[in-house]
Amino acid sequence: MIVSSRCTYICLAGAVVYFLRKAFKRNPAPYPPGPKPLPLLGNLFDIPSMKPWLTYAEWGAKFGMAVSPRMLCSCLN
Repeated sequence: MIVSSRCTYICLAGAVVYFLRKAFKRNPAPYPPGPKPLPLLGNLFDIPSMKPWLTYAEWGAKFGMAVSPRMLCSCLN
């Protein structure tokens, strides 16, 4: 029982460290501008499930032709 809970805590701590390092890692690639993302989730809640092209059109008007939204710590290009 103690071994399984210790293993669970170690795995959980490792996952937290992994996602924090990935979220705050500086990327040398200069991505185009885009909407401000939430930590770890990115722009997951900014893109609607119905008629997403309208959101992309708004972002295009605001940020230019190339837009880089983020989802779950990854840039969508």
